[in-house]
Amino acid sequence: MAEKTNTEIFLPLTFNKYKENKINLLKVQLKTVNGIERIKKLESLRKLKSEQRHLLKTIIKEIKQSHQKLLKSLPKAEETKTHKIDSKRIETHKMPTQREYQTNSRIDEELDRIQEKLKNLKL
Repeated sequence: MAEKTNTEIFLPLTFNKYKENKINLLKVQLKTVNGIERIKKLESLRKLKSEQRHLLKTIIKEIKQSHQKLLKSLPKAEETKTHKIDSKRIETHKMPTQREYQTNSRIDEELDRIQEKLKNLKL
């Protein structure tokens, strides 16, 4: 007949060994808790990052819209008049200086036409 083997394990524990095992177990638990806290912090930082990205995108959209409005409000190249050159300078074939150039906008042109019509009416 075969003898039955004893599968029970007997571990003699001394108080020092028990303390050492308990300390190791507490260290593992502490590392686990610290890891979970790090994961929570990382998740909150990820959420903050996505909120900041969203805010940045809205700010960029607003800047683009205000830039487009500004570009639309500026006068076009056709609306500005070319430079007037003094006729005396043309006769002497000298290039005019920067001060002798005069730029007029569309409003100035209309004012000049109105003034000419008023002069013609007075005659």
